[in-house]
Amino acid sequence: MIITIFGGIISIRYKVIIYNLIRMDSVIDIIFWISTAISTWIVRSAIFKANYKFILSDYFGNNMFFD
Repeated sequence: MIITIFGGIISIRYKVIIYNLIRMDSVIDIIFWISTAISTWIVRSAIFKANYKFILSDYFGNNMFFD
């Protein structure tokens, strides 16, 4: 994440902003986090099973799973 921020600052400073690279960086970030979640599921699925309500409520941005 810090590399992304510094990369953005440097590209703005030197005026070499390429919007396709910005979009590609976002896609790579999403792929990274999805692969991290899948790897965690494979290795430690009990974490997800014990905390699925918290994970889903954070994903959907509300408290629909809590009374």
